[in-house]
Amino acid sequence: MPTTVAPGVHVIGLLMVNVVLLEGRDGWTLIDTGTEGTLGRLRASLRRIGAPASDLRRVLITHAHPDHVGGLAELVRASGAEVWAPEADRAWVEGPGSPPRPDPATLRGVHRLLGRIEPTAATPVAVDRGLRGGDRLDAVREGLEVVALPGHTPGQVGFWLPSVRVIVAGDALMHVFPWWHPPIAAFSSDMQQARRSVERMAALEPRVVVVGHGPPVSLPAGAASSASLAPRLRRALRTFPPVDDARG
Repeated sequence: MPTTVAPGVHVIGLLMVNVVLLEGRDGWTLIDTGTEGTLGRLRASLRRIGAPASDLRRVLITHAHPDHVGGLAELVRASGAEVWAPEADRAWVEGPGSPPRPDPATLRGVHRLLGRIEPTAATPVAVDRGLRGGDRLDAVREGLEVVALPGHTPGQVGFWLPSVRVIVAGDALMHVFPWWHPPIAAFSSDMQQARRSVERMAALEPRVVVVGHGPPVSLPAGAASSASLAPRLRRALRTFPPVDDARG
């Protein structure tokens, strides 16, 4: 079932991946798409919210991994929505291949085994607009801002709604365990960049953090207006590899 984390901000779980539906000035915008073959599940969730897939105006992409763009081609065919994706990940949305990953020989333990898994390829889709950190997307929703969150992929971005202090952060962090933890090193381009991206998120002082894997985290309803999740984000940095060792 969709979870509403702020007015007009709905989190939809598609198997192990979250997508986010935004209600905005000119209609509905989806952030990420989930894996290939999940369009039926997505359509059912959109109907519950009152936003049929045919009414989507655009899809915003956090990063070019197949669990986030795998359903993009099918969704665009069904809806005619525009595709806005990070400029630095654009080549992997529009063409074959996938973002760079570390040499498995540089990794440790289970990460070395994971690093040998061949990535699946999503169907290429043309990008209508490239996104960069600092871009304002007021046409989507007043104040919506693109935040550069590289590390998991070279171009990963998040989407920051300052009016409700919600950040949609892609795989800058994961929440598969009962706590926030780093993205999987075997599937990440630069773990030190990933650490700095979490520091950037903390500096925003969000009240709601939505990541791609695992439940969203919100402050309690009665929390002081000045409260934020920044302390918890900074504690999450302790789960990252040491600064001088980015290996898993």
